[in-house]
Amino acid sequence: MAPNPNAAVPRQAYPLAPAAEEASGWDAAALMRETDWQIDLAAACAADLVQAASRQAERPVEQLDARDQPGAALPELAARVRHILAQGCGVVWLRGLPGVEEPLLRRIYGLLAGCIGTPIDTYGRQYDVHDSGRSHLAQAIPVSQTNAETSFHTDSSSVRVEPDAVGLLCVRRARHGGRSLVSSARRAHACLRTADPRALQLLYRDYIRDLVTPGLQATDIIANRFPVFRWDQQYGLTLRYMRYWIEKGHERAGLALDADEVAALDRLDALLGAPEHVVGFDLDPGDMLWVNNRSVAHNRTSYEDNPDSPRLMVRMWINL
Repeated sequence: MAPNPNAAVPRQAYPLAPAAEEASGWDAAALMRETDWQIDLAAACAADLVQAASRQAERPVEQLDARDQPGAALPELAARVRHILAQGCGVVWLRGLPGVEEPLLRRIYGLLAGCIGTPIDTYGRQYDVHDSGRSHLAQAIPVSQTNAETSFHTDSSSVRVEPDAVGLLCVRRARHGGRSLVSSARRAHACLRTADPRALQLLYRDYIRDLVTPGLQATDIIANRFPVFRWDQQYGLTLRYMRYWIEKGHERAGLALDADEVAALDRLDALLGAPEHVVGFDLDPGDMLWVNNRSVAHNRTSYEDNPDSPRLMVRMWINL
């Protein structure tokens, strides 16, 4: 058997975050005691958003100008959402736009995203999340294009693209399932520090990720590596994780995960998915979910579509 040239590539390890970085982590009970992250729009605010989007009805979504809006409703709402994402719990559930038609709803969503931060166009400004009928187990496609459970993860498998926040707009619900779930990465980190410090250290090691991001080639895979947890001065303690893409990346590179690494990933999955750590909710048409993509892991349950009205969510990535 020919030697694997990738075997000589060193696996870098990174310094652990100080315990103080875990202070903003939450469990399910703590998050549900808070109220600011669940925003129910007043009728007047919803009407202002509809008017703002209607004024740009002829513009493509990519050309919406979030800065050119009279009135305070849009910038005030965006500032509130941005504060919660950047300095609060990292989760926002926005409600109050039922019955708005899809084209106008997409514009409201796009304008709000442009006020919250800077949209990222890697997959297009707005990326439809629906069941394509394919399987991510058979093809290198995002799990978002299937009806499978996604597992707890953060978005983007590319070392070059790391969104600060992820938005999800509900256009149509599934017939059954498709529930949104969130879990605090910093809470999981704190639990690992106490219960399994060796596993935590292993999660600060570089892991290869499979490539599903447009514009990247299979030859880029060895360079597409970064730790699960990382700490630095700019962003503090962050999580970048989707287990399936780690496993596929190491398989394609011919660098198998060792037993201790597999066990560390198992511990992380168990903590992120522990009932006491998970908050779940069902988005209705017109609802928006925003999560901090560095401090909050998200998931959705598997679902079954109504063939006459299949589930449709619209994702946006932004930098704050």
